[in-house]
Amino acid sequence: TVPRNILAASRDRRRTSTFWQTQQQGRPMRVIFIRHGESEANVNRQLTQVVPDHALHLTAEGRRQALDAGERLRCIINDESVKFIVSPYVRTKETLNGILHAWDQSDWQHGWVLEDVRIREQEYGNYDSPEIKKLHLLKQDFGPFYFRFPEGESIADCYDRASLFVESLYRNWNDNRAKNHVIVGHGMMILVTLSRLLRMPVDELLDLDPLTNCEFIVLERPIDDAKFNIAYTWCKGKQKDPKGLRRNANAPPKMVIWSGDPQEALLTSQGEANESSS
Repeated sequence: TVPRNILAASRDRRRTSTFWQTQQQGRPMRVIFIRHGESEANVNRQLTQVVPDHALHLTAEGRRQALDAGERLRCIINDESVKFIVSPYVRTKETLNGILHAWDQSDWQHGWVLEDVRIREQEYGNYDSPEIKKLHLLKQDFGPFYFRFPEGESIADCYDRASLFVESLYRNWNDNRAKNHVIVGHGMMILVTLSRLLRMPVDELLDLDPLTNCEFIVLERPIDDAKFNIAYTWCKGKQKDPKGLRRNANAPPKMVIWSGDPQEALLTSQGEANESSS
C-alpha cells in the first residue's frame, strides 16, 4: 500500500501540472467495466466443439444477470450522460441489450453505443484440442502472462491490444461530453485493460481473481483530478465492495529478483526450477 503522504504529494503535482489539467477537460467522471452474463459455454464447455466462441448466446440465467446489471447501473449513474463500448461477441452484445432495457430506448442518441473488436476475449486457439489440459499445465510452468496458445494469444498479446484501446480512449476523451463510460466485455480482457489503464505491474495482474458474470468494476475520479481509482466492485446479489479487486489466494509465489546489493547470494534459474518441481 502506498503511504498517504506520497499519494497526496502525487495528487498535488497533478493538480499543478498543465498536462494533467488538460487531461481533466474531457475525461468522464466514471469508467465502469462490466463482464458479460453467463454464456452457454459457462455451463457446457463442450458446446465450443460445434459453435465458435464469438457466437455463444447468454443462458436464461445470463439474461437475468444482464437485466439486473442494468438496474444496478441505473442506480449508479441515474440520468447522467453515458457512452457504452461493447465487444462484438454475441454474449457481450446480448448483455448490453439487457443492460439497456433499464432505460427508455427513445432516449438513446446515435453514437452512444460503440463496438470495439480490440476488447474481445483472449483467443485460446483450438480450445477443444485434446492437448488443451497439457497446454494449461505448460502455461503454468512457462508463465501465464507470456505463454501463447497454439494459433491463439498470450495475455501479453492481449495487453498489446488493450494498450491500443486505452490510447484511443485517451484521444476520444479530448472532446468527450459523457460523464460515464461503460465498457461491456470479457473477464480476462477487462483485467488486462485495467492493468494497462492503472499501470499495474504484471505480477499484480497475475494475482487477481477471475471476475464473476456481470461483475462491475467502478472507477471514479475527483472533479479536480484526472486520475482514476477503483471506487468499488459490485457483484449480483452482493453489496458494493470498496476493497478493490479480489486477490487469488492460490496465486503462485513471486519470483525472487536480485535487488542490486553486491552482497546478496547469486540467484540461478536452474535452482528455482528445481524448487518448483520438488
